[in-house]
Amino acid sequence: MTDWEKKFVDETIEEFGYMPAPWVYQPNCHPYSIGWRMGRGESYMMYISDWLSSQNWSLRETAEYFIKQNPPAAWLLWIYEVLFPVEENEYDKPEVDRIKAYREKLEDLGFKNVSSFSEDFNSSKWQ
Repeated sequence: MTDWEKKFVDETIEEFGYMPAPWVYQPNCHPYSIGWRMGRGESYMMYISDWLSSQNWSLRETAEYFIKQNPPAAWLLWIYEVLFPVEENEYDKPEVDRIKAYREKLEDLGFKNVSSFSEDFNSSKWQ
């Protein structure tokens, strides 16, 4: 982690009391929004990725970190890709088909709202 990243992470933890998941940091921003691929959001995704990697948590501990922050169902694909980065994530399939394929693993880890994915992912509440 660079000095700049460390400073940002330290300031974010000071502000929130912990390193928040993206949906806590920007609660109205859809997981596939351009807001996560440019500017401040893009930087945040890089910082949280590096921070998560530096924690050396087990799969269960990482899942619990996310679960404690009440992830909206729309974020479950992103969470799955963080938890299982090496697996074949079938990016060529529609999101609804992908979440069906990952449902059992997510539920086994304690994620309760997998069945709400499609409704939440397509909700007009997101910016």
